[in-house]
Amino acid sequence: MPVTSSGLIRLSGDIVAEFGGTAPHALSEYYRGAGVVGSTNTNVPTSGALAFSDFYGSTAIVNRDIRVQMSYYAGHSYSAFGVTSANSTASPQSYSGSLLYNSFTIYSPVFRAGTGYLGQNLSFTFGQNEDAQGTSLTLYGGTSASAVNDVVFAWSGGYNSSSGGNKSYSLVYNSDGSISSLTQTGAQYNSGIISLNTQNINSSHRWYMWRMTSPNASDKGSTMLSGDPANLSSVPQPA
Repeated sequence: MPVTSSGLIRLSGDIVAEFGGTAPHALSEYYRGAGVVGSTNTNVPTSGALAFSDFYGSTAIVNRDIRVQMSYYAGHSYSAFGVTSANSTASPQSYSGSLLYNSFTIYSPVFRAGTGYLGQNLSFTFGQNEDAQGTSLTLYGGTSASAVNDVVFAWSGGYNSSSGGNKSYSLVYNSDGSISSLTQTGAQYNSGIISLNTQNINSSHRWYMWRMTSPNASDKGSTMLSGDPANLSSVPQPA
């Protein structure tokens, strides 16, 4: 939880509670970039005089696993990796089971984008095989970790009995964590089975979350989401 943005700040009750450190504590332990206070806290000096007010709104950084994945198989089963509730910062876990007449939904943990956090653009592919009922992929955005509720992009994978396909994209973030652009970078096979139904970029968004829903029946299998979102196992995030 960030240090208070106004009023009284105490070394032990606020700064040490947020950033940790080694006792006996001194304010000089908390220069930005010296090992305890991360580079995203730009109000905190790297040298020279330090004041308690420099730490207003500052926050600690930890590395978190924000991966998400979903695959389905012939015979109406699935495997997934992520969390099962929205707006969660819990560590992702593995899930598997039958999806017949009962589709399964998986989420990524919520994550903060931008310089010092997820400081990279994302490349990914959404795939849908033939002889599988409809699927969906959604990216949500929000202004805080507890309110990532706005649909930014929404895709659907449709049903086709003869040919599946996929589409690949590049998602570009600005340094402040807002989204700059989404560009389709490739397509394979019957790519028309994949539809991008919603595009709603909001410059106020800083936090994001993926959501995937499996088919409720599948006679052939597919990995729904591949690329960066399935591989981000250690990403700097607010504590």
